[in-house]
Amino acid sequence: MRTFALVAAGLAVATSAPGTATAGGSAPQARPSSSLRFVDTVLSGDPDRTSPRYGARLASDRRGDVVASYAHNQPSKHAATAQGYITTWSSANDGRQWASRPAEIEPPACRPGEALGFPTVTAPAPGTMYAVSDCASVNMVEVSHDNGRSWRPTSESVTGVADDEGVISSDPKHPSHVYVVSHLVPTYFTAIVVSISTDGGAAFTQHVVNLPPDGASASEVPDDVANFFTPVLVDPRDSRRLSLFWISSTARDQALCSTPGPWNFMSNLFYADSVDGGATWHGRELAAMQPKPPCGIVRGSHGDDHQRVPELANLFPAAAVDAAGNLYCVVSEISPGKTGHQGSHIELFRSRDDGRTFRESRVDAPGTTNNFGPAIVAGDAGHIDVAWQATTAPDQMDPAARWTVRLAQSSDAAREPTFRQVTVSGVEHHGVICPACDVRSSPYDGEHNTVGLTTDPCGDAVVMRFQDPLSGQGPAAPTVARQTGGPRIIRCG
Repeated sequence: MRTFALVAAGLAVATSAPGTATAGGSAPQARPSSSLRFVDTVLSGDPDRTSPRYGARLASDRRGDVVASYAHNQPSKHAATAQGYITTWSSANDGRQWASRPAEIEPPACRPGEALGFPTVTAPAPGTMYAVSDCASVNMVEVSHDNGRSWRPTSESVTGVADDEGVISSDPKHPSHVYVVSHLVPTYFTAIVVSISTDGGAAFTQHVVNLPPDGASASEVPDDVANFFTPVLVDPRDSRRLSLFWISSTARDQALCSTPGPWNFMSNLFYADSVDGGATWHGRELAAMQPKPPCGIVRGSHGDDHQRVPELANLFPAAAVDAAGNLYCVVSEISPGKTGHQGSHIELFRSRDDGRTFRESRVDAPGTTNNFGPAIVAGDAGHIDVAWQATTAPDQMDPAARWTVRLAQSSDAAREPTFRQVTVSGVEHHGVICPACDVRSSPYDGEHNTVGLTTDPCGDAVVMRFQDPLSGQGPAAPTVARQTGGPRIIRCG
């Protein structure tokens, strides 16, 4: 059983009871998955059929409006400028039917040849949606009041100093409250900024999540790229209580790496919360995942140098809060006894006491050896869905790996979770998934292989995925799988 502690005075992390844990956390019990059923809808009206798509994201409101988004980089339609843009699809009936053609967001800050960060979307009220992506070191927030069919900028930029793939969220109880998390430039090695708007994105104020974490020793200070963060989570019981998670590293980790570098030892999960609406934040290390040296360059099967992330199998945490305020965060973690990319699983961190203590559980796809890129959505108390990519290949850098999308559902996730599981898709990706490759040059990097996940107002899951260029068939049309049977994570009616 692995035990870990929050690096904060007076805070202890609850661990699993004896006999209920594996080396990576408590062992979930399997349940039959046949009751969970999905039907696919192919979004085939995207006029750009040649450029890679990446960063699948979904959002839905309480009326049943759903928006799906993803990004294009160096697309054929902008061949002269190689300018990236965002594509959004809209549905007004829980994802059953979709617009025949998508809308586009072209961030005005993009310069020719500059990569566009993957977008995130949020839907706080019926018909109202927000999207954010970065370009030219500026996070641009766009708003739609017609369920994603058209968009306009809310302001020139979120802030003059925000940078690098901001993520957006909102407060359903106060739809004009919008939150964007990003780096703070030029000090992004030591600070995260939460930009908050209370007027629908017309103006934002900055609030810094101070690092080092509260009570951390010098060796535990995040000293390299406080990066890869989740959106702000708003407690449904109290809108002034906010939370977020992120991945970073510490001086302790750097000392373990024979060839230190910004991607070589980003192996720890951090958590921060605010009880005053985001004016002040308190951050701390949630889990030290103990990187394994050496942490150098790994030669990839496609001839590129892929940076080895010692403990995390991917750098994109995902988080959610349920109706009772229970917190959840999922990451893809190297399995015990494995190194490099040779075996990974989905790890769930959960808290029932407003983030004071956390428990750990594993979410495994039966028969798989590598699990990557989780997304999570929460509903009623203890109810969650988790979706991710999984393969039976022994190494996620294997060019022969065949990846499918899996979904796990739990109705007791806040305590000792058990999971129903189902395979949502056929093979959606063939070959390598690299967790830390450059999205501009590597179509097999992690951002290309994320899945989008949300629910409709009655708790049926909606999952978006798409093939990337390594499928051997070019970029296929995005596909949305909608749950049509089985238990739901929200009680309807």
